[in-house]
Amino acid sequence: MENTPYERTVMSTYSAPMSSGYQHFAASILSCGHRGNCEIKPTVYACGGCGHEQANAAICEHGCGYSGFECKFVANPKRVEDRLTQVGDTQACATCEQHDKDAQRLRDLTEPVFLARYSKRWAGQYHLYRRDETSPTGVMHVMTVARTPEIDKILREKSISPLSPTEGRAG
Repeated sequence: MENTPYERTVMSTYSAPMSSGYQHFAASILSCGHRGNCEIKPTVYACGGCGHEQANAAICEHGCGYSGFECKFVANPKRVEDRLTQVGDTQACATCEQHDKDAQRLRDLTEPVFLARYSKRWAGQYHLYRRDETSPTGVMHVMTVARTPEIDKILREKSISPLSPTEGRAG
């Protein structure tokens, strides 16, 4: 059951290569369709002095003061059993929270917005501009918000034009 407005159920977990292709990371797919974090087991080190196992390789927490450690376990994000986040767990969706914050910022905006320019980058976003005669383009960037149905509705309610910044320029 989802307790807070942004709590979502983990539908699946997966691993994918990082941009270098050398290392992998683990992630989860949430019930809202956004990607979430997938916690993995911590790395375990053994103290070279007394053999005490701990999660960091600084100074032995057991009290021997030794600072030489041997790595005993490193979690592999590709292995399901090394992932602490499991299907059915709940976690907060940062993307849903950010979309709600963007919508609220747009509703609360008192500065006059001249136009909104759409960009396909990052799954769609609007760049909002106001008129500014001191700028070479005639407009100044106010904010950027993700394109969501709620943001589209707010832009229509505020009658903000989806022109490009070079159109309608004073000059």
